[in-house]
Formats: sequence, structure tokens, C-alpha cells
Amino acid sequence: MTSAVPPKSKPLPPGIYCPVISLFKGTPRQEIDYDASYKFFTHLIRSGIHGIVLAGTNAEAVLLSPTERQELVRTARRAAVDLGFDDYPVVAGISGQSTNESLRLAEDAREAGADFGLLLPPSYWPKAVTKDVILDFYTEIADSNILPIVIYSVSPLSTYDACMNFG
Repeated sequence: MTSAVPPKSKPLPPGIYCPVISLFKGTPRQEIDYDASYKFFTHLIRSGIHGIVLAGTNAEAVLLSPTERQELVRTARRAAVDLGFDDYPVVAGISGQSTNESLRLAEDAREAGADFGLLLPPSYWPKAVTKDVILDFYTEIADSNILPIVIYSVSPLSTYDACMNFG
């Protein structure tokens, strides 16, 4: 199966991208602290890094609701725009356990202001996740044209160690 997405239709600009942790309030419900996040994003952007990555694999992504994910992206986008960096790259984690879930997360991320989606392969049913399944998964998400995706492989987290070795 070949992808219908033109190669490098919107390539990720080169540079250093910082995976950003989510900042939680010290309340019993442990809500996201968007004010502290805005200050943190502002600090990171001013520091000179080339882009930020939200809701990746810093362990909290699976704990965030779709609304919280969107609000974090909106907060990062607002921080960049407020600093005069309208085109600042924001990469949002869109990894789900199904194509449908990942597509919904990609739509949410795009709507909130993300430029790219960071995508791990699904991992819930490890014996069913073969090279072909992973390739089809990435192809289906890329062919949706919702967001350009960044294929993300972390061997200890991936169910199939060779997920990046399609050849």
C-alpha cells in the first residue's frame, strides 16, 4: 500500500524540539495548570529551541482528556503568537490505540493549533501488531491529510521492536 500524501508536503523544520511535560495543579483533582504551562512555554520558546512537543511519551499523555490535550496546544500556540512567533512549530501527540482514535486526536490537535502530529504505533494487542499492521496504521493516518505526522518509535514502548524497519 502506498501513501497518497506527497512526500515532504510540509516537512518538520530542522532543529531542537523539546518534549514538554504537563504541569498539574497540586489539588486533589490534579487539573492541568494552564497559567504555569503558558509561562513554561514562553520560557522554552524564548530559550531558542526550534519547537515544542506536547502530549508525547512523558507518561502523562494517556492521562489527559481530549479537551486537556487541546487546551495545552492552544496554550502553546498562544504563547508563541504572543511572542511574535506565529509560525512556531507545535507538535502534538496524537497516538491512540486505533486508527479512529488517532484520527480524532489529530483533528483535535489541528483545530487547537498544532502543526504536526507525533504518532506512536498502537500497542494494546501486541501479538496482532505486525510490520504490515504498523505500516497500514501510519499510512491511513498520513493519508487522512489532517496533519503531517512525525513517526515516533521508542523501542521499549513499541510492541514491535522493528516497527521502523519496514524493508
